[in-house]
Amino acid sequence: MVRQSRGPYLAPAPKGGNLEIRWTEGGRSFRRSTGTSDPVQAQKILAHFIILKERGEPEPVATASSVLVAELLAAYRDEHVENKVASKETADFIIDRLKAFFGPMAVADILPHHIDDFIAKRRLGVIGKGAKDSTIERDLTVLRAAINYAVKKRRISADITPSIEHLAGSPPKDRWLRREEADALLAAANMRWSARAQEYIPSAKLTRVYKFIAIGLATAARKSAILELTKDQVDLAQRRIHFNPPGRAQTKKRRVAVPISDWLLPIMERAMEEAPSGTYLIGTNCIRTAFEGAASRAGLTDVTPHTLRHTWACWAAQAGVSLYEIAGVLGDTLTTVQANYLHHCPDHLRGAVNFDRRAA
Repeated sequence: MVRQSRGPYLAPAPKGGNLEIRWTEGGRSFRRSTGTSDPVQAQKILAHFIILKERGEPEPVATASSVLVAELLAAYRDEHVENKVASKETADFIIDRLKAFFGPMAVADILPHHIDDFIAKRRLGVIGKGAKDSTIERDLTVLRAAINYAVKKRRISADITPSIEHLAGSPPKDRWLRREEADALLAAANMRWSARAQEYIPSAKLTRVYKFIAIGLATAARKSAILELTKDQVDLAQRRIHFNPPGRAQTKKRRVAVPISDWLLPIMERAMEEAPSGTYLIGTNCIRTAFEGAASRAGLTDVTPHTLRHTWACWAAQAGVSLYEIAGVLGDTLTTVQANYLHHCPDHLRGAVNFDRRAA
């Protein structure tokens, strides 16, 4: 018996605290997130959804100002980020920050002074941690992308979208670890808190953050590639780590196969032995708190997971490794590597200053 169609109604989402719109058509069930757990906001979104649905358009275009940013961000997260963005954890953090500020607002009501207010509060740490303009620009980039995605899907009209100007970019951070700093970070990472001793003591097993840091320093892989690494992607016999698993499409942030160095080999052997079979080597749970704790215990400041990748590239350039080979390990273009690491090469411009002055 074919299930009767039922009009749209609100219900709790299976995961998380948000409410979602559910309805049935021709015996099929459908649902769409409202992007909010507030019943009042959800009711507004539901009412707007019903009005647009009655127009009979499969992807109705919202020309009114009642589409909330929370709804728009939720759809962007569920439909685009989930399927096409490699670093979902980072995107989730950004979307949560945007929801906290812009969520209750209608898309058409976002004005320049709202953007200015968001930027000011991000700088001061009122929303999230205090951030530099380059980080805030990344947040605004996600907001623009979510709005453009809604226009593309004909959920809102382009004529109601706000103008969000770009912040001036800041110069790239050139923070990399000295050898003694890396050693201190590794030592601090392989410690665990002892409630009995009321202090950090050496861990009997390799900690998650120690394995993360070691792999990052030895392979220059990005955070998400390391956290999502499974035992099946590690080939100890061939001494190679395949960071892009079978079936995963390459993105702009390419994941490449990287040889296991002599220094990393015993660490990988131990990590493989300690990890359960058929599982992640480290695990996809957030590493931020553990990483920041290790950095703090090591007395290091201004250090992030990306610093590990930058450190490897700086060390390689300083050791005289060709920029072509560095680009191969990083999965970046030669042009990008030249722009970021040429000044670390020991012989860069040496010929320019050692010319024969007698021939001049």
